Amino acid sequence: MYLGRAVIKSKGKITAQKRYGICVPFKETVKALLSLPEVWHWVVRRNADNSGFKMRDNCDGSYVANH
Repeated sequence: MYLGRAVIKSKGKITAQKRYGICVPFKETVKALLSLPEVWHWVVRRNADNSGFKMRDNCDGSYVANH
């Protein structure tokens, strides 16, 4: 997807370069990730395993706990 132009100064010369990007379908990407059993396991589990790894998010914070 064309985003526009950027003005670049290099070696005393000013040029305009085209800039491109991609659009990532966020909702579909999250659905695909959550359909993977190994990802869903860590989302639902929410406690430490034998290695001490713990997934955290804003629900683990004191603000959510107190409100």
